[in-house]
Amino acid sequence: MNPKMKYLFCCLACCLVWPWGACKQSYTPPALDTNPNLLVVDGVLNAGAGGVTTINLSRTLKIGDSLGAYIPELNDKLVIQGDGGDTYALTEQGNGTYLSAAITLTP
Repeated sequence: MNPKMKYLFCCLACCLVWPWGACKQSYTPPALDTNPNLLVVDGVLNAGAGGVTTINLSRTLKIGDSLGAYIPELNDKLVIQGDGGDTYALTEQGNGTYLSAAITLTP
């Protein structure tokens, strides 16, 4: 193997091995230590003719909490309001799910 190829091979080997041998520290982001209890709104306005809109409301959990845990937001009043001031109430279906009647929205 000629010296240039040997040098290139050594440089390449160092570049590939160096990142795995570097010093590493664990990082715990602040989000792991707090539960801000933020409101999560999950849904899409169905603007089609006679469309039904479904919105799910819940609260955030701490990272690392049980995977099956879910905090639904219950007994809220949700309203869709159009540009012209027309309003459409959503009714609670249980477990944080709210549903509109069949309505037609103008996009």
